[in-house]
Amino acid sequence: MQWTGIEPVGRILEQAAAAFGRRPALRFCRRATSYAELEGKVAQTADRLRRLGAGPGVRVALLLPNCPAALVYVFAAFAVGASIVPLDPDGLSADWDAAVRASGVSILVTCDLAAVQTKALDLAQRTDTPIVTIVSYAAMLPALAAASVRMSPTRLARPPALTSLRVVLERAMLRDKGAEAVSQPGPTPRAAMLSDPAFVTWIAERDAGRQTIVTHASLARNLAQICASLPAFRKGEERILAAIPWWHPLAFMFVCVGLIDGCEIVIPSIVTAERLAADARRTTSTIVMAPPPLLAGLLAQTGARDDILSAAHLIVTLGAPLPAPVAAQLAARTKATVLESYALAAPPLVVAMTKPGDHGAGTALRPLTRTRFSVRDFADVTREIPAGERGELFVAGPQVTPPGRKPTPRDGNADFVRTGDLGLVDAQGRVVLLDRLEDLIVAAGYLIYPRRIEAALAEHDGVTACAVIGVPDGRRGNAPKAFVVLKRSLAITERDLRLHLASRISKIEMPADIDFCTSLPRDAFGAVCKASLHRQEAQKG
Repeated sequence: MQWTGIEPVGRILEQAAAAFGRRPALRFCRRATSYAELEGKVAQTADRLRRLGAGPGVRVALLLPNCPAALVYVFAAFAVGASIVPLDPDGLSADWDAAVRASGVSILVTCDLAAVQTKALDLAQRTDTPIVTIVSYAAMLPALAAASVRMSPTRLARPPALTSLRVVLERAMLRDKGAEAVSQPGPTPRAAMLSDPAFVTWIAERDAGRQTIVTHASLARNLAQICASLPAFRKGEERILAAIPWWHPLAFMFVCVGLIDGCEIVIPSIVTAERLAADARRTTSTIVMAPPPLLAGLLAQTGARDDILSAAHLIVTLGAPLPAPVAAQLAARTKATVLESYALAAPPLVVAMTKPGDHGAGTALRPLTRTRFSVRDFADVTREIPAGERGELFVAGPQVTPPGRKPTPRDGNADFVRTGDLGLVDAQGRVVLLDRLEDLIVAAGYLIYPRRIEAALAEHDGVTACAVIGVPDGRRGNAPKAFVVLKRSLAITERDLRLHLASRISKIEMPADIDFCTSLPRDAFGAVCKASLHRQEAQKG
């Protein structure tokens, strides 16, 4: 794989279409779209965005499920110099509102699936978004599937009634290409430049949120680093099952890795373990990209003799740490090379990956090319601590350090940015992740790592998922509380779990409470959303 990292990623599709032409680029619900056809759709969409006023400085929000339109609109926005504001279709309306208002969104793109369109129009009205453009979901499907969707009275929404919003149907713009009725004055469009913002993301945190900007320069450099860290792809031959949230910048970057080498990329419309298993059996993918929780679910629902991953020679995980038990199961059940990636939450860029054979307890990740890690003291983050000692991780590299960035009193160094993670760097420069800084529990003066308790709980045969957070405690100040999901049909009590934990963790780490749940709140990559658990506990008083 080759990508220089010195030009905007919007050029990738242009170069790939010229090289691979009629080869399938995307496959969605069994409908294939070639590289040439995909480039044509991007050009048409870029023209529509231009006529809606998109250009340099304009923010285009995407509220779309997993579908080809998510990729098409990103490339189209880049073609006219606009920036993308990605919105999680399964996210909270409060987070959408904050992202749209903070970013100054001018155009909101959604589709006519009833569940999605209703949310999008409500969002646009709450935030006074000037323009909403609606993409036809059925138009992305094969003929028979499209007919079935159109005949369903509940799946597709009717065109919205007259409102204060300016709603533009994509198919209407196709029919009436030159009409002034769909023209909107705006900045002069031009292709994105390296200094332009590519993605403007909103990071929801426990008590608030913050905006982060990823420039085209950072995106291009990071893509070049990822390509250099992955094994060589067979150009024009690989098929990638991309079971990832397509709206997310991190997912976009890994999809671009496949586009560079002319891969055929399969898009699951619903990212679940069941859908992943069905698509893996049907498509015989040679590369799988998926979050660790999704792979864990896949392994849990398939037998040891199930060979659904037998055709894969590479599995890449992203979005969450890969637990050692899941890595061990993958090693036992498939011959594929399994690589774990480590990305920052803000900005959403990759900073480290594992190499073949690296997996196991306390997996060490290798920093990407020209990327450096530093471990700082908890009490004084301007002080670097020796190799092998635990502390707060800072990272520096061409993908994460904005040009001309000045040092702040909090980090004390212009080169390094905070990761928000706790860990250590060994003598070889490899990184071991321990926990998130905001998840650390201070109980009676002791530091408690929730992931250590979660790992102990996960060793119980009856536990399918678990999470540990800190809650107020009158005796210790704070104390760990565990949330556990059990396997169906198993009768396991709190006492059983405490007996199991007694030989694995210390008394200070023992959870003050254990709640049994049917499910846990998760983010787009399947990781447990602990901010939601904290909010639930706060509401309980």
